[in-house]
Amino acid sequence: MRNDANCIRPTLDTIAAAMFRLQDLEASSRDIADHVTANVARMEIKRLSECEGRLMRHAAELPGFFGVS
Repeated sequence: MRNDANCIRPTLDTIAAAMFRLQDLEASSRDIADHVTANVARMEIKRLSECEGRLMRHAAELPGFFGVS
């Protein structure tokens, strides 16, 4: 019985350490995901802003748009 306890304890310690590391990795992955999401959002906003600028330039060339006849 004593021998079993000696085998189980290191296993439990290993599992506890692995669970702690997993929690740390999960937190890191959430941080990375938040960072990536923010970067993607900034790039998309920039892209949409550039598209809007092109559309406005093209629209300004249309007769009657912005007072242009």
